[in-house]
Amino acid sequence: MYAAYFVLLGAFWGLSPSIYKVLGPAGMPITHIIVLSGIGVGIGLAICGRILAGHNAIGRRLIAYGLGCGALLNIPFSLQIFFAAHMPAAVLAIVFSTAPFCNYVLALVTGRDRLQPHRVLALLAGLASSIVLVVTRDNAGLGTFSYWTLASFSCPVLFAVYNWFTAYRWPPNVNVYQAGMAESFASALVALPFLLVLAPPGSTPQLGWLSYGLVAFLALMWVAERIVYYTLIRDRGPVYTAQGIYVAAPAGVLYGIAFFGERPDLWLWISLVLILFALWLNNSRPLLVMKTGAAAPN
Repeated sequence: MYAAYFVLLGAFWGLSPSIYKVLGPAGMPITHIIVLSGIGVGIGLAICGRILAGHNAIGRRLIAYGLGCGALLNIPFSLQIFFAAHMPAAVLAIVFSTAPFCNYVLALVTGRDRLQPHRVLALLAGLASSIVLVVTRDNAGLGTFSYWTLASFSCPVLFAVYNWFTAYRWPPNVNVYQAGMAESFASALVALPFLLVLAPPGSTPQLGWLSYGLVAFLALMWVAERIVYYTLIRDRGPVYTAQGIYVAAPAGVLYGIAFFGERPDLWLWISLVLILFALWLNNSRPLLVMKTGAAAPN
């Protein structure tokens, strides 16, 4: 089950950039996307929690947890949009491919994991798959190293901190629906002041129904993504979950083949083989039992 969740999470992450590319030219600011999708995802998870878990109890610890998750997620998410305007996409993709290593180092430093050869090999295989895919794309434009590149490494580090907080500050007796709901509403709340200052209502061009329809679709997709993410982060931990980014790169290319008629090449299949090898390594041996605050399996 977890292997299927792992692939599904990477597939979600691979699809999101395609939707951003459509929303960007449509004129929707990133703050509007965060606020509207956060509210939509929060409502969706609240409904799922009521139907599937039977309750959506909210307490002070859950609110604090949601605010922490929302703030820690919004910072690197916003930074990656900022860096994308100053760096080649290929370079940024490789930088983000280091996220699993950041998660592993943080787990080792905090004593949450131990050095395991098969885990290191899985990380290297996943990193190789991303590098192979990125540098062989047309117009990769790797260029030369710059201070923007150096600064962009803050994003995978901050995402690692977010994953660590999500896993190890999980409040007792909170299920995945409550956790995701709290984070989503908090994310929208944290981004709201930036929306009012940077892109207040009425300051942007009139958006059509297509833009709002895409945001609604994005929110619906993220409801499923948050359920998968929180299940994996709770049960398998940050190091395992973060490697979903390795699936996102080939998934993005496969979406191009399926929806835009792009033709696959040998490098894509090599990348997919490396991903499957990394996935096998990750599931070939039992992981350490994660000690989160979660006391309920739902």
